[in-house]
Amino acid sequence: LKPFWLKAFLFGAPVVDLWPIRCSSMAAFAAVEVPVSSTLRGTLQASPLALPPPLGGPSAVGEPSNTSVSKGLHVLAGSAAAIGALAASKKRVTKRAAASRTARRCGVLAILRTRMPEEELRELGLKLSKRLRHRGPDWNGLHIQRHEDGTLSLLAHERLAIVDPASGKQPLFDTTGKVCSTVNGEIYNHMQLREELSPDIVAAFRTQSDCEPLAHLYKQVGDGLAERLDGIFSFVISEEGSGDYYVARDPIGVTPLYYGTGRGGELFVASELKAIHDYCPNLQIFPPGHHLSSKVGTEGIQPVRYFNPAWWDGPRPRSDAAQGQTPIANQWAKKVEQGHGLNALREAFEKAVEKRLMADVPYGVLLSGGLDSSLVSAVAIRKHRERLQKRSGASLSVTKSNGLISVSVEVADVPGLISRVSDVITTLGFNILTAACQSIEDEDACAKQLFEISWMGGKAGLGMSEVDAVRHLEWCLREELRRLVPEDQRSASAVMTDNLHSFSVGLDGAPDLQAARKVAKYLGTIHHEFTFTVQEGIDAVRDVIYHLETHDVTTIRASVPMYFLTRKIKALGVKMVLSGEGADEIFGGYLYFHKAPDADEFHEELKRKLAALHTYDCLRANKATHAFGLEARVPFLDKAFLEVAMNIDPRIKMPRENDRNIEKWPIRQAFEGYLPDEILWRQKEQFSDGVGYSWIDGLKEFTDERITDEQMANAAHRFTVDPPLTKEAYYYREIFEEHFPTPSAKATVPGGPSIACSTAAAIAWDESFKNNADQSGRSVLGIHNDGKQFEDAKMAVVAKKA
Repeated sequence: LKPFWLKAFLFGAPVVDLWPIRCSSMAAFAAVEVPVSSTLRGTLQASPLALPPPLGGPSAVGEPSNTSVSKGLHVLAGSAAAIGALAASKKRVTKRAAASRTARRCGVLAILRTRMPEEELRELGLKLSKRLRHRGPDWNGLHIQRHEDGTLSLLAHERLAIVDPASGKQPLFDTTGKVCSTVNGEIYNHMQLREELSPDIVAAFRTQSDCEPLAHLYKQVGDGLAERLDGIFSFVISEEGSGDYYVARDPIGVTPLYYGTGRGGELFVASELKAIHDYCPNLQIFPPGHHLSSKVGTEGIQPVRYFNPAWWDGPRPRSDAAQGQTPIANQWAKKVEQGHGLNALREAFEKAVEKRLMADVPYGVLLSGGLDSSLVSAVAIRKHRERLQKRSGASLSVTKSNGLISVSVEVADVPGLISRVSDVITTLGFNILTAACQSIEDEDACAKQLFEISWMGGKAGLGMSEVDAVRHLEWCLREELRRLVPEDQRSASAVMTDNLHSFSVGLDGAPDLQAARKVAKYLGTIHHEFTFTVQEGIDAVRDVIYHLETHDVTTIRASVPMYFLTRKIKALGVKMVLSGEGADEIFGGYLYFHKAPDADEFHEELKRKLAALHTYDCLRANKATHAFGLEARVPFLDKAFLEVAMNIDPRIKMPRENDRNIEKWPIRQAFEGYLPDEILWRQKEQFSDGVGYSWIDGLKEFTDERITDEQMANAAHRFTVDPPLTKEAYYYREIFEEHFPTPSAKATVPGGPSIACSTAAAIAWDESFKNNADQSGRSVLGIHNDGKQFEDAKMAVVAKKA
């Protein structure tokens, strides 16, 4: 068979042969990725010029492509065996180091203060918890408490183990065993929380889980617990005897949570409504940024807001940039040199990504090729490599600014390493302008070598541009650090691949697939591409609605491709991915924001979008991935990053206030140089559009044939609350009510008109919005490059007036 060239998974960059093994049925494809042979590696080590750059430059060994791509839903790209090898290597990390940052994204269930018999309660708890097992296929636990007033409480947990899979099962307890917690999420500041507890309590911890401090800290701070947390979470804490309970959800609602009272007056709480919708006549969404305490004497069960940043309720942020001929955004950007604005934004986002890289299982990035996922990928791969280098006893950074290339190397006591670094720099055609050594008082490094270098235009005859040469240099230096640092000075993680896996999905020839390939090649990720057909998507709609628990049109359109992609990613052995949700709500990225009348209304719309995000993109990212036990982490919604980004004057975010007339200007400008310009400055393309324009068009054609005009004429009689205005919306609503027929379940789904994902309030911004109110970005005529008048949207307006 003709060999295919593919970068080796375990070493990140050298090119090796990949032979397809074809099954007789032609329905499967097996691929084996192997490390380079010792002979080839010896050759590569002898001369850095033989090392192909992993970030998009020409290969000195084989084909120029450095992405692993598969076509079709029946083809697996990349090697599940190789990913399994990665998981095996990770297990060699010391158990204590892994446990110290255990994270889990799972399913929680609680039935609080019930008077049903214990045996009946246990059977019901097992039954309802099983409805959440797709969220946590790795383990489950259940605990019943008895209270002084004769009532019982049940807490259950379905676990998806991401870090240290061998330990940390839930529910978790305090030292007395009376305070019990069930937690879905990740607590990033758990080590700081431990410091607030006495040494005796910490010494008695049963695990090193990031979630275990919660039960102990609740005893100390009570209702002040949620506001002290940095992370994403939904949890229930209950105390045996007193029956006191405490429920909380993260500020934006990245993790889902529902609650309601049963017929016997008990409180039900669960991660998804499917677990409890038929037991709670008054089921509701537990609001993000709120907590609920039985100790607070409120009438009924009423959550209270704990998340109250100044930008949420106060006046909009303002800068001192003045109106004038120079766009406001560009005036503001000039302050970057003084350490303001873009620098703070970039640093906050990099920290947000870094927080989310804690995992002891294979992980990757969702890469649509749009700005948001591409930025997440660009920062993630840098942080991933930095962590590996530090674990290996050395750290490397190569940056380019104002025409000057800087190389920084932190090293342990490795004889000859700095000399070898200098040799690599000069051999590759760079000129060392200055070199300086700084002492570092650190137990892991004894020196920091700084080089300022310049590109000499290809002295070594590589035929590269300066950009490719810098990326090539970075990879070669990383290889030298890895090779020269003694094996006993590096952890098992240090021999992992430097490359992340990236994943994209779309119809064949979709805009997102093409853009994602460019980004993957530029960044050097091991890329996996999957395609689906319109018919396959239509066939999946019923299952998607069941898992998402919504009939919102734009959410379903975007969730079907994500549902397919999740299933394939999980089949490859990956359990966690980073994703780009939230950026559009923070920076006004949707195309309808071009029509915002002024900065005040722009900022108010951002707040409206963030307040509703848990019913749209957060819901999609969480439930579409958890349908197959995959976790999606969203750096843009980091609490510290929000504090920086939402305190930017909204004038600076407005497209007309920058010289490019483009949405999300601050975040694009902050990361200039991290991505190719054609990606960094690419127009916003909504995910449901980017997977292929014929996806939405195909859904409309299908539902136009499936739903009759007579059904639409009677829609308001069949669906008395928020009746659907289009046949597509009717079809989704019909399926939703088959799955969840209770009135309270319907009340959890948002409604109202929308254009390009706007809130209903923004429809008033432009007269044209009223006649083309479809959630597709193409509905914003005059802004989207491929704007389209949607006939069913126009007909819906006529029908509504009639």
